[in-house]
Amino acid sequence: MGLFKKKETEEVKSKFMFYEKEKEKIGKKSILFIVIMALIGLCMIFSISTYLRWNRDIENRKEVLLIEENEKLGYYNDKNEFVEVKTLSDFYGTEEDVEIRENEGIVAYCGKKKVSRSDCISINPSDNLENVMRKPYTIINLLVIIELLLLFELLISLPTVKPIVVKICGIVIILYGVFLVGYQIFNVTSYYYFVNNNKNVVDGTIVREIRDSEINNKRLPIIKYTVEDKDYTYYSLVKTDKKIGDTITLYYGKKDYSKVTEKKNPFKILDILISFVVIAIGIMFIKVLPNKINIKKEEPKESKESEEKA
Repeated sequence: MGLFKKKETEEVKSKFMFYEKEKEKIGKKSILFIVIMALIGLCMIFSISTYLRWNRDIENRKEVLLIEENEKLGYYNDKNEFVEVKTLSDFYGTEEDVEIRENEGIVAYCGKKKVSRSDCISINPSDNLENVMRKPYTIINLLVIIELLLLFELLISLPTVKPIVVKICGIVIILYGVFLVGYQIFNVTSYYYFVNNNKNVVDGTIVREIRDSEINNKRLPIIKYTVEDKDYTYYSLVKTDKKIGDTITLYYGKKDYSKVTEKKNPFKILDILISFVVIAIGIMFIKVLPNKINIKKEEPKESKESEEKA
């Protein structure tokens, strides 16, 4: 009988030691998760701050095309007035050459006010980092997903968290995912409504291409089109292998003839996938996480009951 009790006591002690080690592991794991989450948070702050800086820089500026007209280089047309560009810098603040080569144009933001109309910031469509920082929607939501997955693992290792709190978090995450899906649906339906219900169609002619936009023999074209005997210039956001002189069908606004688009695929597959992944994580917070937390809570109780019996 004494040997049996001694054996049982040793089993309880070993179980107790096991759970103590597990607690220590959980503590280290939690610290690691928090550090990783903090680093990702810093990346998000950097991305948002760069985006805000960009918007601050262009707050009092309007988007223009720097083109070669009337044998003038580094000029743009502002209400039939040619404005000379005196300073041109890129997204990173580095000064650029104002001279424009033949058959090309530069998309830039130039000042709205008279005193700043000659100061411009160029846009480089082929610079992926610039594109991400200027429109950080996708990268920030990817970082949000990573943060949520890390939070999921962190909460599993913290059995003191109440399941109701976790469920509320899950509901908030699902609502955010639904908002992202709604945003994508709105963009797609707006495009199709504008194109399919629009009788204002015109053939535009490619007259130039955007500087530094060529990738895999495709580039962003600058298109000139005429409505009611008035010429308009439009630069496309859809890369094409068409050459200068080729035509592209454009759809323009009923009242604002400068509002124009061409046929394109409005679906942004990565952004749509991100939206559904966020919703799936929210469901995991509601359905899976509370059960895992309850299991973690039961384990210490079992070890204590065994110890008391001994």
